[in-house]
Amino acid sequence: VTFHAGTWDLTGVVSGTGTLGVSGATVRLTGGARFGAVTNTVVSGGTLDLDNTPADPNLTGTLTVSGGTLTGDGDLTVADALTWTGGGTLSGTGTLTLATGATGSISTVDTKYLERHLLNQGSLTWSDGNIILHSLSGVGHLDNEGTFPIAGDDWAQWYDGGTAPKITNRPGATITKTGTGTNVFDTAPTISAAVLTGIVTMPGAQILSANAMGALA
Repeated sequence: VTFHAGTWDLTGVVSGTGTLGVSGATVRLTGGARFGAVTNTVVSGGTLDLDNTPADPNLTGTLTVSGGTLTGDGDLTVADALTWTGGGTLSGTGTLTLATGATGSISTVDTKYLERHLLNQGSLTWSDGNIILHSLSGVGHLDNEGTFPIAGDDWAQWYDGGTAPKITNRPGATITKTGTGTNVFDTAPTISAAVLTGIVTMPGAQILSANAMGALA
């Protein structure tokens, strides 16, 4: 089922095979409503608002974001695959988790907006597209507990005021830069210092930093 227009409040447990799509509508999960085990979730336009605090977490097999906004204070775990292509915004105070054993990709030249805690416990590859870390409806936090390969020559930048976003590489986690392009973790005007306690591998000076993020240089 795909929601193309209007405002929809979902109640109870949403689960089953197939795809739940949001292409222009506003779809809200409120109160105790939750994703029990949705096979595929696609946000290509409009808003998917996880405005819920369920006893059990929201769970989807795959999540594809190519436009629109995923927001809310409810957490969402992706069990199999995350695809962030095109544009789109991840916002809100909840956590989006790529589970252990899952794979993810951030690709295409379109700018992505991260205003949410994105926790990678699997393997998340960033191959294309600039990432703007906002702190409007939530605080952008790229939090790596798994593997985070980087290819291409894009940048991640704080674009506005408020609480500074973060980039974290946890103990045992890896950030690996491949290819000949230069990635820039930039700030405007400042950003929380990166927490890099895992392994960061880069051939030459291919990850550059500015201001407080000197730890990445």
